[in-house]
Amino acid sequence: MLKNRVLSGLLMGALLISAVVWMPDFHFGILLIFAFLVVAALIEFYRLLDAAKIGNYKFIGSFFGVLLLSATWARTQADIPDVSGIIIFLFIASVFIRQLAIKVTDGGFLPVAGTVLGFFYIAFLLDFMARLLFDWDGREGRLLLIYMIVVVKFTDIGAYFIGCATGRHKLIPHISPAKSWEGCFGGVAVATAVSVIWQLVSRGNLGVVHFSILQAVIMGVLLSVTGIVGDLIESLFKRAAAVKDSSSVIRGMGGLLDVIDSLLPASPVLYIFAHLFLK
Repeated sequence: MLKNRVLSGLLMGALLISAVVWMPDFHFGILLIFAFLVVAALIEFYRLLDAAKIGNYKFIGSFFGVLLLSATWARTQADIPDVSGIIIFLFIASVFIRQLAIKVTDGGFLPVAGTVLGFFYIAFLLDFMARLLFDWDGREGRLLLIYMIVVVKFTDIGAYFIGCATGRHKLIPHISPAKSWEGCFGGVAVATAVSVIWQLVSRGNLGVVHFSILQAVIMGVLLSVTGIVGDLIESLFKRAAAVKDSSSVIRGMGGLLDVIDSLLPASPVLYIFAHLFLK
């Protein structure tokens, strides 16, 4: 199991970074990549709801998820305003209208809640990943994405190995029995060290922005802690659905959602920090 998990984790990390580095030159191809990610992850999430016997509207969630990412992409291709707020309103209205068509009223809030939760958990957070890429003139933010993936995934690696070696005190056993406080602190330490090493080697270069040693420490801690929380959130969902993995596509890791769960909440954290504090 350890061998499968390590190999699969390294492979998926390499594929994620490669996808960012070698994104197609034509911008529509980038949109297709993000559209695939959001649809695949949303389908996995809505299948978790199916396993928990919670109704949901997969098509509505997936359609507006792609539409939200398309609006972010289109904003960089032409001088048009940000219409993401309008898309979110139309999504919520569509979910309610769809629910009104259902004649059975018992438990009617569950399909609405499940569909909306999936949209905000997957599409809304993935949109920040797209914004990291697009907000600085086309796809010049890709080094920011690579940095985030490296730091967050080294959190997973550090937490896993240090937790296996020294873990004695369980973090939240009713959600994730294997995670320990020792592994958590070890993952944060490893990720922070990786962030500082990046700053030293690159002289603070993140392509479109630059950061100092102090900012490297702050970002390392923020991204690693957020990544751990993201992993726990998905574990909570899987516990509620009584399934081990969101899918069985990737040997030793599960599905796409099992790979990007820690990246989802880290994206808005880095996006906000970059806009507010990085030059």
